Amino acid sequence: MSALAPNPAINAARRSGVARRLQRGFSLVELMISVTLGLLIMVAMIAVYLNVSRTNSEMAKTNSLIENGRFAIDLLQEDLEHAGYWGGYVPDFDDLSSSSVPATAPSSAPNPCLAYSTANWTAQHKNNLIGIAVQSFDVVPTGCSTTLIANKKASTDVLVVRHAGTCVPGVGNCAASVAGEVDFQASRCSTEIAAATNYVLSGTSADFVLRNMDCNSVAEKRRYISNIYYIRDYAVTVGDGVPTLMRSNFDVASGAPLQAAAQPLIEGIEGFAVEWGIDAQSRCNSNVDYSTASIVPPATAASSVQRVDPSTCAVNAA
Repeated sequence: MSALAPNPAINAARRSGVARRLQRGFSLVELMISVTLGLLIMVAMIAVYLNVSRTNSEMAKTNSLIENGRFAIDLLQEDLEHAGYWGGYVPDFDDLSSSSVPATAPSSAPNPCLAYSTANWTAQHKNNLIGIAVQSFDVVPTGCSTTLIANKKASTDVLVVRHAGTCVPGVGNCAASVAGEVDFQASRCSTEIAAATNYVLSGTSADFVLRNMDCNSVAEKRRYISNIYYIRDYAVTVGDGVPTLMRSNFDVASGAPLQAAAQPLIEGIEGFAVEWGIDAQSRCNSNVDYSTASIVPPATAASSVQRVDPSTCAVNAA
């Protein structure tokens, strides 16, 4: 019995079939399914990316609003902490050790926008400015033009803060004095204080002659600070709908000291309301009267008698 010899033609056909099967690609149906699955995966990835991007954008806006709000509060807090600081000067109506009738008590709320001049800023107006260091208004204050406080957002308040500068001009990092600016100087000389020459608030350099405790050297002068805060109903262009915290500084413009045009501080401040909590009554439920002395003159050289006896709420006749 003889062995069968391989047929070369059959073997070649087999090898060709195997090669064709190995080289065969996707069918049209398989290709369409692959493309569809790829598109679905891409759509899902795009949706995830857009959601993450939108979330990040909202978080960035929220963080920006929080930071702006915190900055606004810190800014106002720092200014309000210095309200009524007059370089060591204490108005006599607020001096609990004074036994005389106050001569510098405020008589009325001052116009916060009154431009400086020797005629406008009378002695009483200066007492009012110093005695009432913080004011608030729910509308544009009388005497303030709508140019100075322009486009105030409805239902927001206006805040006025006044004090002396916290540094001495030209000393250390403190900016030097500017010609024509209004400055404040407090006396520390007992002779001047006894003569009721307690302070100078002026825009004339020759007026600053008050003395230190030695009654010899000239006392330091500090810049007069008056800041007006309010919310404007736009940021960059009228109608853009982005409320902005504004501030007007008392400054020198064209050689004249006045409340300068307000400048934008912080965008995105929606509301601004000032609420007061003032204890305007004594423990005897009587209204505080700043025009009367805190104590009567000493009964003896070593004692002072309170004007009102807190146990009976009666004026001590002594």
